[in-house]
Amino acid sequence: MSEKLILQFKKKPILLGFLILLLTVRFVIVPVYEWQKKLINENNSLANRVEKTERVLSAKRYNDIRYEQLTARFESKDEFLFEFEDDVKFKLERQQELDSLLPKYGVNLLSIGWQPIIEDSSAHTLNFVASTRIEGRTIEVISLINFIDNRTKIYIDSFNFDIDSHGETLGNMRGTLNLSYYVDSIDE
Repeated sequence: MSEKLILQFKKKPILLGFLILLLTVRFVIVPVYEWQKKLINENNSLANRVEKTERVLSAKRYNDIRYEQLTARFESKDEFLFEFEDDVKFKLERQQELDSLLPKYGVNLLSIGWQPIIEDSSAHTLNFVASTRIEGRTIEVISLINFIDNRTKIYIDSFNFDIDSHGETLGNMRGTLNLSYYVDSIDE
């Protein structure tokens, strides 16, 4: 049968050429095409991995920068927060500070009372609020408020004053001043 086939191919060379073309396509071109397709898919996969890696590295750089900023911010929290200590001791120390501070400004402390402690669990802080009643000359009370307002650990929540003035003088002030002291509660 093989001689018959060879004879047929000699009679019809186009058929032989077509058969050789089909065999070349099947065994040479198709494998090369499939190999290229596989390489293209692998390259696309690697390109996607590179892109994801670049995104992760970019996010890491951003996160490192934010971490440094937050670390610096939390290291400086000591200038804004008092360290945790016993409630009674803390309140007594703050009252003693006020007792020594107010006379420096010529202001009298009439009374002091403490409101219930407010806990902020998201910020890990405790807020101690001292309600004070004070009186003094207007200019001295304003100087005291300015001094307290410029301190980093004492915050003025609210104030309410009556001004008693006669003529062209500023007169006297009497009223309430609510001061907030924030305490770091993480160390509890």
